[in-house]
Amino acid sequence: MVEMEKAFLKKLCRDHDLYVTPSINDKLYLHYKGFRCIKNLEEYTGLKVLWLEGNGLPRIEGLTHQTQLKTLYLQENLIQKIENLDAQLDLDTLNLSQNQISRIENLSHMSQLTSLTLKSNYLVSADDLAHVLTLPKLAVLDIQSNRINDPKILEILAEMPSLKVLYLQGNDVVKHIKQYRKTMIYRCRKLKYLDDRPVFDEERRRVEAWGQALEAANGDYKAAQEAEREEMDRIRQEKRDRDHQNFLMFEEMMAEGRRKRQEDEADKAKREKQEETPEINPFSGEKIVPIQDYEFLQRQREQRWEQVVNAPDAWGGKTQEPSNQEATENEGDASASSTGIPVDAQRLEILHQCATVGVGTVSGRDAFVESAFQVSIDPGEEAKKAHRERIQEKAKAKVQALQAQKQQQVVLPPATCLINTVTASDLLDKVDVAMLHPMPAEQVLMPPPAPARMPLKTQTTPPIHTNVDELD
Repeated sequence: MVEMEKAFLKKLCRDHDLYVTPSINDKLYLHYKGFRCIKNLEEYTGLKVLWLEGNGLPRIEGLTHQTQLKTLYLQENLIQKIENLDAQLDLDTLNLSQNQISRIENLSHMSQLTSLTLKSNYLVSADDLAHVLTLPKLAVLDIQSNRINDPKILEILAEMPSLKVLYLQGNDVVKHIKQYRKTMIYRCRKLKYLDDRPVFDEERRRVEAWGQALEAANGDYKAAQEAEREEMDRIRQEKRDRDHQNFLMFEEMMAEGRRKRQEDEADKAKREKQEETPEINPFSGEKIVPIQDYEFLQRQREQRWEQVVNAPDAWGGKTQEPSNQEATENEGDASASSTGIPVDAQRLEILHQCATVGVGTVSGRDAFVESAFQVSIDPGEEAKKAHRERIQEKAKAKVQALQAQKQQQVVLPPATCLINTVTASDLLDKVDVAMLHPMPAEQVLMPPPAPARMPLKTQTTPPIHTNVDELD
């Protein structure tokens, strides 16, 4: 047998990661230690939860200093009487299941008690439970698996003002109460949980209809059952109506969503139709911000545009003047007097793009451009093309001349040694390089340079005429 000594209590505090100083602990684990007596708890004044189950304690004692206690676990002991709990005024939960208690008593001072567990004790009659009526806030009562066989217990339970959870199964009285579940639910008006399952609202409605019909018919259970069936039909009809109403609301919500979507699509199409102008500038690639242009700025821009177009041509010449013959032909034509200034098409397009940048308009010729300018073809293009063709023909002729020269013989000077002179193969390599990399026309027209000469040495052999093909 283990005694509840102070040193042992401190050791238990260290083992459970509690404070060594007893007064600052708000919980203490003393369960399943084999204690036979509750003592030496005077220093543990701040306890709010105390575990003392599974110790074989014969009585409740030694708790006079635990005035702040909220929860007390004393199940699985040998307690025969509820006593010595006068200091626990704020106790909320008391568990005394699996003891030897035969009567509920000495709890009237616990005005805050909400849960009382007395499972597997020795309660027998209604008088053994009558003390629960002195507990105004008691909401949970567990008295299952006792020896209760007195139907009068129903009257006591019905008078409990705050009872919401009741465990009564495992007692003989359940067999003596006709229509046990319906009767208990009807008599205990605030009951939310009975034995093994909760009490739902629909069940409460059926039981209310059943109980009222039973009282009205002076205990006629058939009339009570008929009233219950009618109430069940009403509940089903209400459920169908509620489902139908939800379906209609869902349909209305869907229709509203479709209508709103159609309106959004119509608004979007309308906005897209209104926004037909391009949004990206072709030069900068940036978005064009439409702005309102002032008439003065537009007039100045058109004048500047006309000055740029009438400026001398980029090639150094001026705008072509119409010949006398053309002027004579156009004298009698009324439309000829309004003919615009001749200008290159590409240049006109660029000028028009530059003139319209930033005003939110499309780059393209409009009626003003067509009436003010006459698009013409630049005569300098043909001359430049002919000049390029002539250069190509000259280069081709020079290449052919070099290829023909390759077939001619190379004559060495009399006093020149073959070893100290440029060989014919080197000369041919230079000709090939010249063919692969054509020179400008000015260099092609110049004669090829003479081979380099080295210092002459005495030579006894007569001059030799070397053929280029033999050197290869």
